[in-house]
Amino acid sequence: MPIPPPPPSTADDRLPSELAIANDQITIIDRAIAEENAALRQVRARWIWDATIVLLTRAAHGWRHFLSRMGVPRILVVVTLAVVTTSTVFLVVDTTFGSRALAVYSAAVIGLAAVLVLMLLSVVPADEQLVSWKERATLDMTAIEAEESRSCATLASLRAQQVPVQRKRAALESRWAVVQSSRDHRSRQLLAEPWKELRDYAFEGYLARVFENLGYHVEQKGQSGDQGVDLIVTKEGIRIAIQAKGYISSVGNSAIQEVFTGSRIHDCTVYAVITNSRFTSGAITAAEATGCLLIHEDNFADFVTGKIQFVRITSAAAIEA
Repeated sequence: MPIPPPPPSTADDRLPSELAIANDQITIIDRAIAEENAALRQVRARWIWDATIVLLTRAAHGWRHFLSRMGVPRILVVVTLAVVTTSTVFLVVDTTFGSRALAVYSAAVIGLAAVLVLMLLSVVPADEQLVSWKERATLDMTAIEAEESRSCATLASLRAQQVPVQRKRAALESRWAVVQSSRDHRSRQLLAEPWKELRDYAFEGYLARVFENLGYHVEQKGQSGDQGVDLIVTKEGIRIAIQAKGYISSVGNSAIQEVFTGSRIHDCTVYAVITNSRFTSGAITAAEATGCLLIHEDNFADFVTGKIQFVRITSAAAIEA
């Protein structure tokens, strides 16, 4: 017979909360990386704008220097270059697409644009302003490059922080998968036992083992002074009062009244009656009125396998038979 896995440890019970913390940390780091990337894109867009200004100022300066060396009227040079540009565009478009109309239209548009650009570069802005624009853009580019370096360093630091957290999360997920698998194995073993035949204290002991397997701290109240509460189970700071009813016949509403009263005495916020039989209609009505959870033969397997989460049950929750 295979040896069953050991019961879950307290450290294993903390795995879900540790996983949630790791996920929150990764979310925070991912958000910070996204924000830093957005800022970096803005910085680089500013650099491209300044670089474009520098390039245009250099082009304007070079164009004006060319005109001064030519010693001919500016309009003559502009028209000559426009004619050359227009002819070149016409030949390229006509050869490529075989459309004379498209070639004429493209050549006219680009030729006109060339004339306007060359004329503007000749006079706008003034030479002094051109130098000022270039110097300001160059200085701004230097500051932007420093800002980009800082942003890249911040991104590198965030990614360095991200790696160990991701590794920790992967390790926690792997460990949690093992824990869940072992708990599933023990749940199947518990369900394989003749739980429907258990009575009185044997049934209480069985329920205690089920709750322990599900990660609850279990306190058995014993034979006397239980005030209608057989077990008090605790998880995530929530105390749950349990009355166990290992019955053959149906359980009546007195059990609901007893555990409701006992939960107040033992300072429990959630209360339930668990039976391996069924509940009478009066018991179901009482449970609905008091917010008592009912576990019976029809949903008992869900209880044993942990599908019923007691710690998420409010005082108004109830499950009908």
